[in-house]
Amino acid sequence: MWVVILLAVSLSWAVSWEELQRKYEEFLKKFRNYKPPELSEEKKRKLEEDTKRLQENAKNSKGMFEVQGGQVRFKGGNEGFANVGLSSGTAFYLLMSSSVPKSIWRSYADFVERAKLEDRVVFVLRGCVGGCTYIKPTLEFLQDILKDGERERSIGIWIDPFIFRRFGVKEVPCLVMVKGDQLVDVELSPGRLDNLKVRGREWISCGDWSLGWHFKQLCEKSKEEDVCALARRYSPY
Repeated sequence: MWVVILLAVSLSWAVSWEELQRKYEEFLKKFRNYKPPELSEEKKRKLEEDTKRLQENAKNSKGMFEVQGGQVRFKGGNEGFANVGLSSGTAFYLLMSSSVPKSIWRSYADFVERAKLEDRVVFVLRGCVGGCTYIKPTLEFLQDILKDGERERSIGIWIDPFIFRRFGVKEVPCLVMVKGDQLVDVELSPGRLDNLKVRGREWISCGDWSLGWHFKQLCEKSKEEDVCALARRYSPY
C-alpha cells in the first residue's frame, strides 16, 4: 500500500470506531498502489484534496487519529512530531518492529522521556501489526507500549516504510541520526527522497543494545557534538 502512515493522538472531532475503521480501510484501498515519485501534479493535487476531506472525518471518539497531508498519525500525548528534530537540525529515527520485545520498547521509551528527547527522537515501524487491512491490532500494540501505570508515555510513533527504504534498514532496532535535512513539505515523510530539498548527513547504529550504547556508536561515527553530548551524559559505557 506504500502510503506513508504516521500515527498520532488528536483530541477533537468525535467519530465512532466503526466509522474510523471504514474510512481508514477505504483510504488504504484507494492508495494501495500509490508511488509518490511517479505522480503527476494533477494527481498530487487530487491526493491532497482527498486526504483533506478524510482528515475531517477520520478521528475516532478517543481522538487517536489525525489524517493530514497523506499521513495518518498516532502519538502519546505530545504534539509537533511532524517537525521532529528539524528546529535543531538533528533528528533521530528509532526504527523498530512489533517483533522487538515490549520490554525493549518500554526501556527505549523511558530513556527518551528521561533524557527529554521527545521532540528529537521518533519511533518508526515499517508497517502495521499483522498488515494494515485492520488498524485495531496496531492500535492495541501501541497502546500497550505507551501505557505506564496510570499514565501514558509521551513519545512519538510513526508507521513509515519510506524511512526504512531511505536508510536501507533490514534489521531492527536501529537508531538513525540525520543532520541537515531540509524538507519540501514538513507534513510529508522525510523518508521520501522527492521530499528532500537538501539531504542531510546520515549515520546508523543497529543492534539489540541499550539506547545509551546507540548514542555512543553514533558519536564515534559522526563526531557530531549533538550526539556526543548525549552519549557522554547517558551512555554507561
